[in-house]
Amino acid sequence: MTRPAGTLPDLWFSEVDPRKDIEAIRAALIARVEAGVDSESVVRALAARNRLALAELFIGPRADSSPEMLALALAVADELERALAAGSLYRRLADLAGPNAEKVLMRAIERHPSAGWLVPLSSRIEGREMGWIHLMAVCERASFLDTCVAYAIAGSRRGLLRVAVATRRIEPLAALARAADERALILATAYLLQDDDPPPVGAWLASVWGPDPTSVLVGALSLLHARAPERVPLLLEQCWRWPRVSTAARGLVDGRPDPTAG
Repeated sequence: MTRPAGTLPDLWFSEVDPRKDIEAIRAALIARVEAGVDSESVVRALAARNRLALAELFIGPRADSSPEMLALALAVADELERALAAGSLYRRLADLAGPNAEKVLMRAIERHPSAGWLVPLSSRIEGREMGWIHLMAVCERASFLDTCVAYAIAGSRRGLLRVAVATRRIEPLAALARAADERALILATAYLLQDDDPPPVGAWLASVWGPDPTSVLVGALSLLHARAPERVPLLLEQCWRWPRVSTAARGLVDGRPDPTAG
């Protein structure tokens, strides 16, 4: 295959000094990746000679932030992790990546699915949706509940709500219950009951919130009555053990104030 004009061959990288010629190496790499030339092998060879030079190229003060160089950095993340602690590495790469930071988060999750530093990294990248990407990636792992709890403690709500609805699993609700986030449980219950085949949310709440989750169920009842009244019977069907929920439902139908309020 003919090498694109303006790019240097693999052999050139093995002959230059990784420290003295760092800027020349940087320019040559940028030219290659922009031309679509596979450069992972030359980067790994460079890492074997001088790992600190590799770190300087990809995460140093003059690191290039183009999508092509980011893709190459993520491809050799294992080498970069030998030069810098993983949490600090992916935080720096995320800052360089800008709008492509989610790719950094996904690579970090792939390599370190249970790492505690993923929670602040997710917050940095996803903002109010923190936890969504990470939790969806690890929902089949044994550590899923612990990871949900870590996000709940960190203040995640929207991310956990999205995960609860998308996975139809109890762990996000359990995490919100541990964080005593009653409002989030109300929202999750209302959203889950709007599913075509809703899970047993009433029983879930009894197991994670306490034997009498009436306050949560009544809150969800009010939301359903306002947004999806046709789903109210589903909630009542699941909540026959808690008579005050039925009382509140009758009050809503009759236009009376919620008798459990206050």
